[in-house]
Amino acid sequence: MSASLLRRAASLTGALLMILTVILAGTAASAPTAFAEPPQSSLEEVLDRLGVDKLPADYVVLIDTSGSMQDDKGPDLYQSAREGLAPLLDALDDKDRLTLINFDSLAQIDFSGPLNGAGSKALQNLPDRATGTSTDIGAAIKSAIDALGRAGDDPAIVIMLTDGDHSPPPGSQYVKDTAQWVPGLRSEAQAVTERRPLRSYALALADDQKKGAQLFGEIFGHTEVLNLPADQVKPYLYHVKDQVRLDKAAAVLQGERLAVQATLPGEVTVGAEGSEITAELTSLAERVPLHVSGLTLRVGGASGRAVAPDVDLPPKGKATVRFKLTAPQTFRWRIGVQEEVVRGAARLSGTVESPWLSVLARDIRVPFSPPAVKAEARSRAVSMVGIPYWQIALALLALVLMVLLGRYLTQRRWVTMNGEQLTVSPQSAYPEDFRLAGRRMRLPYQSRSEGPAGQVEVRAQRRRRIGRPGTERVLYLWYRRDGRTAHAQLHPGRSVILLDDTEFAYVDRSSQ
Repeated sequence: MSASLLRRAASLTGALLMILTVILAGTAASAPTAFAEPPQSSLEEVLDRLGVDKLPADYVVLIDTSGSMQDDKGPDLYQSAREGLAPLLDALDDKDRLTLINFDSLAQIDFSGPLNGAGSKALQNLPDRATGTSTDIGAAIKSAIDALGRAGDDPAIVIMLTDGDHSPPPGSQYVKDTAQWVPGLRSEAQAVTERRPLRSYALALADDQKKGAQLFGEIFGHTEVLNLPADQVKPYLYHVKDQVRLDKAAAVLQGERLAVQATLPGEVTVGAEGSEITAELTSLAERVPLHVSGLTLRVGGASGRAVAPDVDLPPKGKATVRFKLTAPQTFRWRIGVQEEVVRGAARLSGTVESPWLSVLARDIRVPFSPPAVKAEARSRAVSMVGIPYWQIALALLALVLMVLLGRYLTQRRWVTMNGEQLTVSPQSAYPEDFRLAGRRMRLPYQSRSEGPAGQVEVRAQRRRRIGRPGTERVLYLWYRRDGRTAHAQLHPGRSVILLDDTEFAYVDRSSQ
């Protein structure tokens, strides 16, 4: 057989197999889609979207005005404290509220109310010089607690700047023995911290004089107590405002419902030809944008599952998601198609993420663990059972074509023999001549030697001559004897010996 004929036969066979595969194969389930995480927003973007710079916060500043703060023998701690507070107050928002308290023998409020652009000008209300003869830390802390109690529930910051220990004046209710009054003030401070976000800072401005600042920390708890040189007050307090912005963001997000509500139709119907199923997604978050990924719909009786692209939901936003599903055509040996209904449940699932995720978790410290998106409804899948008539007809047509192809290949492979002579010479016996004709000959050859008869089957192919132009008939022999079989290929004028030393010689006399 020629190489071109083999290629044509292989192509035709492949086409027929493809047709049969399309007829009998089911619909393959779609491969799962990989989803990328949403791009993350920066901290400044999140704070700007939350509008924290427009939200109020309460600042309570306690500054020591005892004489040691401005002693001629040492550095001017009082002036350094005022200069350190100036950048912080200038950076505050107009809606922020300030309570400025100086304390020595007594605690006195020098400024109270919204800044309204005042900023560092509020420091002008402080005494010009620190001349106090005592340092009543207890009275100062009580004034701060009262100021926080009068304000609302916004984030609050309390800052104390002092250089010494608790040294109350005679007659003060906050005596030197702090154990008599610290528990009471601690309970009052705790009541404030349970009601509103609070940060507290105690800065000891003199070397190795942290007792007053530590007393402040005992009462408020979770206080940053630092022995800070006077020249470090300014950069440190400027950092405080950044912390307050995070507190404002956390306060805004308190009670935020980080979840997505999903709804499906009352009954999901999937037809054999395919149906589009819609689901509604609603963000329950009021301020945080959400991102839903891995949206997957599974319907009982339908083919595999349907996956939808990721969905971005703005705060309180809604979106419609569409899924394409088909009911499978169940294969059965039944002529004709019959409708079959499978009832079950449709289940929608997905994962909730957010472009703010890293900022919420790392900076604002708001837990982000939203529940998965889930929805469920009754389902009805309509599938077609049996073999359609057109598929049966197409399969029969393919079968007929394959049979015709087989006959065609068979006829093209073997050629008709026309007078070739095959001489069979058994061992110690006379040779016999056989005249060949047709596409196949079986020669019931009985050897003159003892033993059962042998049988020879002969066919021919037209092949190119070896070393000469033109073609010739080549014989193919299958010789069976004593339960054994041998085969050979004979060119004109050649001979071969098989099995029991029987010789087969090929004489081409078709042209004689």
